[in-house]
Amino acid sequence: MRRVLAVAAVGSVVCAGAVVAQDLKIERIDTTRLQCGGCPSTVDVVVSNSGRALSGGYNVFVELKVTPGGGPYNARQFKEQVSGFAVGSQTFSFDRVDIQCSQYNANLEAKVYVVGGNFREGNTRNNEQRVALAVQNRCGGGGGAGGPTAGGGNGGNADRPDLDAGSSRPMTLNWSPSGRQQMTFYVRNKGRGSAGASRAKLVLTHPDGRTTTEETVSIPAMGVNRSERVRFDFELPECGSGYSYELVVDEAGDVDESEEGNNRASSSLGFRNCPSTAPTGGGGSSTGGGGSALGAPDLRLEQIDTTQLRCGGCPSTVKVTVNNTGRDISGGYNVFLELKVTPGGGPANSRSFKQQFSGFRSGSQTFTFDDVDIQCSQYNANLEAKVYVVGGSFREGNTRNNDKRVAVAVQNRCR
Repeated sequence: MRRVLAVAAVGSVVCAGAVVAQDLKIERIDTTRLQCGGCPSTVDVVVSNSGRALSGGYNVFVELKVTPGGGPYNARQFKEQVSGFAVGSQTFSFDRVDIQCSQYNANLEAKVYVVGGNFREGNTRNNEQRVALAVQNRCGGGGGAGGPTAGGGNGGNADRPDLDAGSSRPMTLNWSPSGRQQMTFYVRNKGRGSAGASRAKLVLTHPDGRTTTEETVSIPAMGVNRSERVRFDFELPECGSGYSYELVVDEAGDVDESEEGNNRASSSLGFRNCPSTAPTGGGGSSTGGGGSALGAPDLRLEQIDTTQLRCGGCPSTVKVTVNNTGRDISGGYNVFLELKVTPGGGPANSRSFKQQFSGFRSGSQTFTFDDVDIQCSQYNANLEAKVYVVGGSFREGNTRNNDKRVAVAVQNRCR
């Protein structure tokens, strides 16, 4: 990721008492270099500070969320962090944005925010910006999303299906003490014709490089623009990090597709809540009550419970369980829990909810969001929850498990 600094002119002297507070603003999301088809391409986000310079003691975060036309479950997020922010503008180039082509518009959301101390920005209404556009440029040249492919005409693709394995992203799962694990994916038919029944294969590779597990499941026939939930159950010999996975849809080539390049998704795989292997006897430090000392605070997003979620516009409930497996977090720190709910209609209808509290004791707490109202849809709703701490110089030992996402078909309608 590259960053370009454009320093604003400071030709006049600012009189005492006339100093303007910092004001970070998303000026522009530049998509002129964005391509579709799965190749890495670039989106530039221009951020300006029209107030005082922000010192290096504050961390400034710029986030970019890209949702291709296929829907919110294929969304990808990117983040960049800098220390402080000078007066003027900076361009943040996110140069690994890879999305698939679609007949529908892609949605891009950018936001900028500051973490550190008791910073308060005078105006936060311009800290976000969204754009929706049809991505016209295909990887390697060619026409737009509805035009000919880079390899030639599209006459043979008019009524053919296109099974999409989704985005390749790192995954972290909760370890099951039984050794029997589970992974769930959503496969979508993005083409213009129905897809017959097929099979999907999951390949898991051990940290030493040898393949440990191959599981194959059946995928039923899918109509145009429909998705299927695909679940794999498997056993692994040990918990830990360093695994990798590869999902292959239509692994036997049973479906004549318009696009084969999006049939695979692969990335790293890790597990949390691994059984402790530390010795329990002799010589350990104690907390004064005879038990072993707790480690650094570690907030974990354990569960998003949607059993009470309803659709149809009435207020309903989502419960989020957060677990602190380390020491208590004192009341001098503010803990924030955010929930974003995107109904099947798409990201334009998403809603965000936030709760704030002081400190967080060791153990689990369940938080209730009871004003969640969404419309019903034939497509899955997507829920994203994240927990984070703001205050002083707080550093959490592990932040990889601070967020969680689920996709659910909301079955219960408002009465």
